[in-house]
Amino acid sequence: MITFLRDHAQSWLIKGLLLIIVVTFIVSFGVGTFSNTKEVMVTVGDREILVQDYVSRYQRQLEQMRSQFGENTERIAQQINLRQQVYDNMINQHLILISAEEQGLRVTPEELQATVLQQPVFHADGRFDRSRYLTVLRQNELTPAQFEGGLREDLMVEKYQRNLLAGLVVSDREIDQRFRINHEQVTVNYILVDPARFSQGIQATPEAVQAYYEQHSGEFQQPVRVKLEYFVLSTKQLEESSSVHDRSVERYYERNRDTQYTTPMRVHARHILKQVPADATPEQEAAARQAAEQLRQQALQGADFAKLAREHSDGPTAKSGGDLGFFRRDEMVPAFADVAFALEPGQTSEVVRSQFGFHVIRVVAVEPAKVKPLDEVRKDIEAELLTARAERKLELESERLPQRMEQEGMAAVAQSLGVTVQQTDWIDGTGVLPQLGSTAPLYQAVANAQTGRTGVLRRNPIQGHVFYRVSDRQEAHTKPLDEVRGEARAKVREQQAIEAAAEAAKAALKTLKQPADFAAFARRHGLTVKSATFTATARSIPELGVNSDFQHQAFRLGPEQPFGLSIREREAYLLQFAGRSLPQGEEADKLRQQIGSRIRQEWAQYFMANEIERLKAQIPVQLEIPELLLAGS
Repeated sequence: MITFLRDHAQSWLIKGLLLIIVVTFIVSFGVGTFSNTKEVMVTVGDREILVQDYVSRYQRQLEQMRSQFGENTERIAQQINLRQQVYDNMINQHLILISAEEQGLRVTPEELQATVLQQPVFHADGRFDRSRYLTVLRQNELTPAQFEGGLREDLMVEKYQRNLLAGLVVSDREIDQRFRINHEQVTVNYILVDPARFSQGIQATPEAVQAYYEQHSGEFQQPVRVKLEYFVLSTKQLEESSSVHDRSVERYYERNRDTQYTTPMRVHARHILKQVPADATPEQEAAARQAAEQLRQQALQGADFAKLAREHSDGPTAKSGGDLGFFRRDEMVPAFADVAFALEPGQTSEVVRSQFGFHVIRVVAVEPAKVKPLDEVRKDIEAELLTARAERKLELESERLPQRMEQEGMAAVAQSLGVTVQQTDWIDGTGVLPQLGSTAPLYQAVANAQTGRTGVLRRNPIQGHVFYRVSDRQEAHTKPLDEVRGEARAKVREQQAIEAAAEAAKAALKTLKQPADFAAFARRHGLTVKSATFTATARSIPELGVNSDFQHQAFRLGPEQPFGLSIREREAYLLQFAGRSLPQGEEADKLRQQIGSRIRQEWAQYFMANEIERLKAQIPVQLEIPELLLAGS
């Protein structure tokens, strides 16, 4: 019920309930998963939760989740352990309801009625509309008893929460502290002390190079390398060597003519609708039918059908004179479609009963079904059959070619297929190959393969699959110093320059007294002074990215301590305080209100979590069918 209302409204009730019950996404278990949905899944105290109660939570939200996540729905449901989440939420709600009843909390009929009447989704022209209420429930596969029963429980939970949090007060001090943390901005000038400016005269001695090589041997590791013979086989290559018989094209056309090559008949119609409530009495039913019949007679006597619909029809199409536009048979409910598709243009139907009420239908125009002739679609069919045949053959070759390559050799197999064998140099997954691009996927497939091993790297059929043979292999090893001496020497010089820059920054910090000193240091070393403004909670700093030490040092600065230093790995920054600011006026008042609400929500969640744990310790919970919580069950 909470999920249903959340979809349609943002009332005070829903906002309160969101503090208690975690937002839940629902996924269907599918037909046939449960042999008996009336089995008891879990008992909470003396309450029972049936399998069907659990499943309905999924089914009512299934379409909403699929509209958001599409084909990823199942994967996301498993990632967030959805089944357990739904189970926990149901248990928590029942624990609260048991405790609420023990405390004597009740929801009066007047409270329930007032809440229903307040929901905008049930309003028409700004007022509660009972027919709309019943329609919305019917569309969500709910009866009024089911909906109102669930809403009563929601109101009980809301009352329980309100009582529990009655004494919760957020102090001005808490708000002020959070306001400053989140919104106070500091502006600093900064200088990146570039190591390149301090690398002159640095000499990497042989001893230093040797020491660096020994201490950082992992930087000079050569991973496994392999050489390959390979060829690529795609559906395009297989299509070029295939053909399709005319009879195959004709059979495909005959099998799929009605579904793929036929535009179904369409009807353009108007209608007049007299709606009937789902719980209508026989008298109401008869009155609606009589009203529809009277309008039908007026239409038959020459009255403007569109005008009659605008003035007397119920439902959203009344504004357009009952115009439904063109529609296919399967786009209307059967009772309506059967009549509409039996009429000729200009004819008016008898009164028709559907699940929505009583209709009078007038057909405006008919678009007959259109069948594309075979000659018009022959080339498309040939291309589709060629592609399908090539894909099947490629799949078959992917299974059998590796063994053929071992027995007959790469060259012989490639020649039989009309493709060319390519040779690679050493690959380690970091380079690219013509026709293949990055070698990373191929390297991943062959990194553990021994010399002589054949195999296939499956890609999409258009790119083609890569059939390979490992022709040579070199195990992982540390490159000898003589091979990487130049690289090691450059790294030593780089490290020493970084250290020299950091030392220069530390020394400069001790000499900075006036703002002019900061700019003078930058000029002396050919460095640039930049500026940045950010909050303590900012995820990144403009132009600098993520640098928590820089943020920390910046917020330590002020008029009394205007200069600072931030050193992080390879980077040293001199900092100069330039100012602080906080939002003022109406903006500040609005932010403080938002912070107060957020803090209250955080405390509410904390107290509710503790309350749930307390109730779990007092009220027994027994899961009867644990396998329902297992993914894939």
